[in-house]
Amino acid sequence: KKFGMMGSTLWEEALNDMVQETALDVIVNDVIRKIYRWKLFKAVPEPENPDEVFAEVKEKILKGMNYIQGLAEKRGKKFIVCDQICLADVWLYNCLEWCQLAFPDSLEITPWVKDFVEKFTSDERIKKHIAERPDSMLGV
Repeated sequence: KKFGMMGSTLWEEALNDMVQETALDVIVNDVIRKIYRWKLFKAVPEPENPDEVFAEVKEKILKGMNYIQGLAEKRGKKFIVCDQICLADVWLYNCLEWCQLAFPDSLEITPWVKDFVEKFTSDERIKKHIAERPDSMLGV
């Protein structure tokens, strides 16, 4: 809120929160818990049916993206909540990047997501941040 990233109304703040919670649910409860815990972190044994797990998680990602797309399309703005980048956009992009380790096509998993990523990453501030940020230990 302090940095103007929550929109200008209480409804826009609530939408930012809904997108954040949806994105976090997908990345934490599905991608990390069901895939990365065994595939990256070796914290649990690999499941007996890894292909089924991947398919189930990809469906959950698609469901989350379709929900967020629905919110965005109802708003009719350039980005998810507003005509300028808000926290919801940052959260969604960040979560999609995290998904790339398991799903390399996550930044274009649907036509809407691909369009969102193109708009988001074409913003000069975001371009600069992506170009200058250090690589993460996980490669995202």
